[in-house]
Amino acid sequence: MSLITIALLGCSNGLFGKGEDPNKDTADWEADADADADADTDTDTDADTDIIDDTGEIDPDNVDDDGDGLSENEGDCDDDDPDVGPGETEVPYNGVDDDCDEETPDDDLDGDGFTADEDCDDDDGGAFPGAEETWGNEIDDDCDGEVDERFDTENVLTTCDCGDPSTIAADSAGGVHIGYRNSDDSTVYYTGGKSGSWSSPHQVTGYSGSGDYMDSVMDGADNFQIVYTWYYGNDSSGFPQGTVDMNYRSSNGSWAKAYPDYYEVDEVFGAWVSIDVDNSNLPSFGYFDASHLYGLLGFWRVPVVADYTAWGVAVYSMVDEHAFGDSGYYASLAIDSSGDDHMAYLDMGASWPNGEVQYQKPINILNGTVGGETIYVGEGYDISLAMMSDDTPCVAFQEADTADLMYGCRVSEGNWSLETVVSTGATGVGASLAFNSDDVPYITYSSDSTGKVSVSLKDEHEGWISVDLGKGSAPSIAVDYADGVHVSWYETATGNLKYSVGN
Repeated sequence: MSLITIALLGCSNGLFGKGEDPNKDTADWEADADADADADTDTDTDADTDIIDDTGEIDPDNVDDDGDGLSENEGDCDDDDPDVGPGETEVPYNGVDDDCDEETPDDDLDGDGFTADEDCDDDDGGAFPGAEETWGNEIDDDCDGEVDERFDTENVLTTCDCGDPSTIAADSAGGVHIGYRNSDDSTVYYTGGKSGSWSSPHQVTGYSGSGDYMDSVMDGADNFQIVYTWYYGNDSSGFPQGTVDMNYRSSNGSWAKAYPDYYEVDEVFGAWVSIDVDNSNLPSFGYFDASHLYGLLGFWRVPVVADYTAWGVAVYSMVDEHAFGDSGYYASLAIDSSGDDHMAYLDMGASWPNGEVQYQKPINILNGTVGGETIYVGEGYDISLAMMSDDTPCVAFQEADTADLMYGCRVSEGNWSLETVVSTGATGVGASLAFNSDDVPYITYSSDSTGKVSVSLKDEHEGWISVDLGKGSAPSIAVDYADGVHVSWYETATGNLKYSVGN
């Protein structure tokens, strides 16, 4: 054999030998051309190209352990599961980050901030606990188990027989303020706050016999002004004795007798008290004077308005003095944007023997007024007067003969347009009227037939819609700056003070 032949044989054995790569399973970091069946450039049988780290060892994060084509360093967040990796489809609610993207929701698919175990509908970003219920969409928006309820209701007080009656107002921040009668000691209390969080009760007055009638208003500076009656017995002639009292809670939470001139109206037993404030936050209140008797041909009780003026005194005026019959039952007062007082009431001396629901505007606080416009010929109970944004006065009341809930507004001088809101059973008891910013009327009331407290609102498309709040009585309504509707009421079965909120 020639030397050339021996040299070739030596080279052949060195290159091919047994056909094995000396770097197999260590580090194929060069692009070797191989003859195996896989697609990578090394000679081992797995499907990845092995890469060494800076120490010359194989980096396990560069190895595709599960054979899905990606290693940890290439973005595979679980290299033991071939179904997990970038580009995979996220499977909801399996507890696995299938696509290796933490931003892809697994248990909050609608992105509303509530996981599937908290959310009643994880496909609807508008449905979650605490969301605003949208009436008429047949969806449980707030996840409380009820569909299309307009109001949510809760207990305010359960430790006393409280809330018969109550009065409610809302401040500019959406806070709620409730004055109420504690029947356990016959005094007036206050609590405030928001849904689910109420302040400790504050006793407004310790006089027993207080609060048979009450009303409140939130003025432009977020001061809560409350007016109420205090009855302390009859005199020797059998006439009732008492006062119309008022108290004032400032926006910082302190209480004061802010208006001493009429904080305590001595020797007047007022009923159906009603309060409102003007643009200067000065209040007026109206009431039925049940102790002073007037009249040309007899002694008849009258409605009275007290207007607190900028001169620091309260000016009193008899609203409807006439010759025959009591007037002023169910007195209700409202103030327009010019500061004029308006009043609606039942005059038993008019249209005898039917009586009339009457209206006065404006009330002349210096000379008094006689007579007034007729809203309705016949008796109307539980009258509530409120002003629309354009100063149109409107009323709600219970019609005496039919026990229907009525509503109407002044069309022109002496002309009122009335309509029936609810005519089923004996309803409209304790009617309380308020408007939202679009002048949509809301009326809360109770029914002697069903024993329920309800709210009726007038929808421009569907007409009057009525919603039941629960078994109770003595409701009061307020609408806040954002058109939230707040109702305080008395639960008759338990004696609890209740609160309902909706929009």
